[in-house]
Order: sequence, then structure tokens, then C-alpha cells
Amino acid sequence: MVSNRVLCFILTIFLLPSLGATATEKSCHASAPLVVRQSPAPQGQQDQGEKSTASGRSDDAARANADGAAQARAGRFADAILSFKQAVRYDPEYSVAHYNIAFVYYRLKQYKEASAHYEQAIRLEPDYAEAYNNLGILLWEMGRTERAAECFTHAVALKPRYAIALYNLGLINLKLKKKDASLQQLVQLKSLDADLAAGLYKAIFSDKVVDVRSLAGSGRDR
Repeated sequence: MVSNRVLCFILTIFLLPSLGATATEKSCHASAPLVVRQSPAPQGQQDQGEKSTASGRSDDAARANADGAAQARAGRFADAILSFKQAVRYDPEYSVAHYNIAFVYYRLKQYKEASAHYEQAIRLEPDYAEAYNNLGILLWEMGRTERAAECFTHAVALKPRYAIALYNLGLINLKLKKKDASLQQLVQLKSLDADLAAGLYKAIFSDKVVDVRSLAGSGRDR
């Protein structure tokens, strides 16, 4: 049986460590090695840079988002939520800030609120693959496995080389007794990430999910 908690080990978050990075530091939509055992340094993470002012992001919104990131890094989650919400007040279409609010709510186990903000991030940015992946993790923990599988499928459709989402999709297909589908994800993973492929292989053939927490994903400029 696949453990529901395995997904949180590879949760992708955009909070740390470079949400407060300067524009020149935002070369990727993500990759903050913060290891995610629902705790300090989530791996497979993607740190979230803000859109630059030139692309329409206001200085106030970006600053509030960066403040929230720093507060989250310090474990001050209540303050972080306030800062991220301030960013949204400055810029209601700030999908990254909604994503960050969702992640903090997830850490606080306030799943209803987390789900609402992940969904809002996706409404604002329909190609937000990382938000689909994290929403899938959240839904799986809430017992909504079919819907979680749809989210992972969306994430992979948006980013076919998104190894973490492929891994999650393979795991949930095992949970849903779709071993053939899991084998397809395994084949795809072999060319993308040997560690994740090994973890999925062991899950498929030993009925035991391996804790794989060594990857940091990457993405696009925001």
C-alpha cells in the first residue's frame, strides 16, 4: 500500500529561499532546496521569484511577498500569512503570493484555506504546474485521490519533464491500482531522474514506497 504521506516529502514550494531575491537572482521559477518532510528544508522545492516591476509587479507587492518569505524561513508563519495577504491586496493577480499563502496554510494543517489559495493561484495562472502538484499532494492527504491524480496529470501535461510530478503520479496510480500507468511513469522517469525512478521502481515491485528527498526542481522565470 502506498503511504499517503510520501507525497509531502516531495512537496514543491515557492517560499524559500529566494522569494526575496533580486531580479537578477530570479533566473528560475524555482529551486529552493528546502527539504520537505513537512519541515525545514523542502527538497524537490522550487523557490519562487517575483515578477519584476518591468513585467507589471508592483514594488509594494514584491516587497510584501519577500517579507513573507523571510518570515516563513524564520518559522513565523502567522506573520508570513499577513505579509503574503498584503502582497495580494497590492496585487490581486499575484499568483505566486497565493501559492505562498497556500503553502503556509498547508504547514499549519489548515487544508481548506490552503486548497482555496492553490486553486486561486491556478485560476490566475492556468499553466502553474507546481501549484497543480502541490494541490495534488494536499488533496491526497485529504483522501481525494481521484482529484489528486487529476492534478498530477495536469502538472505533467504542462511540464512533461517535471520529474517530481511524474513520481507523484506514479505513486498515486499505484494507490488507485493502476500499475500499468505507474510503469509508464517509471519509463519516463528513467531518463529524467535516476533517484526518483529508483524510488518508484521499489514502490511498484516491492509494494513499499521509498522516501526520496534529494531533488530540487527548476522552472521558468516569473
